[in-house]
Amino acid sequence: MDDKSIKNSIGGDFKGNFTGGDAKNTTYEYIEKESASPKEDKAEIEDLISKLKEGIEEQSNLTKDQKEKVLAQVKLIEDAVNNPDGGEKKKQAQEANSALKTMFSVLPVAAKFVEEFNKVSDFIIKLFGLGAG
Repeated sequence: MDDKSIKNSIGGDFKGNFTGGDAKNTTYEYIEKESASPKEDKAEIEDLISKLKEGIEEQSNLTKDQKEKVLAQVKLIEDAVNNPDGGEKKKQAQEANSALKTMFSVLPVAAKFVEEFNKVSDFIIKLFGLGAG
């Protein structure tokens, strides 16, 4: 008797549920499910932004003017996160993120403050699919 079996090999990553069939009647169904709830993501970024704002306010080595400029950029990020639809908000988040990176490279800030910003920045890059800009 001849062996007429078919071997299938599937590589790569997948999310969701996979339903397979047999070699004679092959049926595949792929259903993608979101990995995290948007509510969980929103709560996480809101918490990170809140910690960043607190860190900025607590910085004794920043002038009032410096704090206002930094907080204005954080507010732009917060606005983009709260209203993420549309390319304009993505651009707004990217520009504010870049501006903050530039500001933090020249301002005298504490390590804790920079850690909070890096968490927010990483989340913004992920949320909006931005390059490391």
